[in-house]
Amino acid sequence: MGFFLFEFIRCSLFLLDKEHSELVAEVFEKNGTSDEYLTEIRMPLSQGIVGHVASTGQMMNVKDVYSHPYFYPKVDERTGFVTRNILCFPIKDSSGLHFN
Repeated sequence: MGFFLFEFIRCSLFLLDKEHSELVAEVFEKNGTSDEYLTEIRMPLSQGIVGHVASTGQMMNVKDVYSHPYFYPKVDERTGFVTRNILCFPIKDSSGLHFN
């Protein structure tokens, strides 16, 4: 249903690994054109648009990620995917606290 509403190509859910201060997303497809299958992507909590959202609890809608100062290109380098835009928001519990 989300695809038809937002017309997205990829959706990622990053969860916080508190022990390592990293954000982790499970990967369910091949790494670009190679036969290598990635199982997860890890990035420092202090990096990227996702890290900024997790740290501040504020949503971001970035239409051109490569021109944004918070963009973390290492995820694209590892996956072979070219990210164009990001709609990123924190997941909060019923008391309004976000998970970080």
